[in-house]
Amino acid sequence: VQLIAINTDKQTLAFSKAGQKIQIGEKITQGRGAGAKPEIGQKA
Repeated sequence: VQLIAINTDKQTLAFSKAGQKIQIGEKITQGRGAGAKPEIGQKA
């Protein structure tokens, strides 16, 4: 089983134990989370 973590929050990804980590929306969120705002996550 291969685990892949996908997140807008760079710090949260650092704590993930997934074998592959993908940060999305880096330019939109400046590496922070989407703040539980679906429209920000969708743009990311």
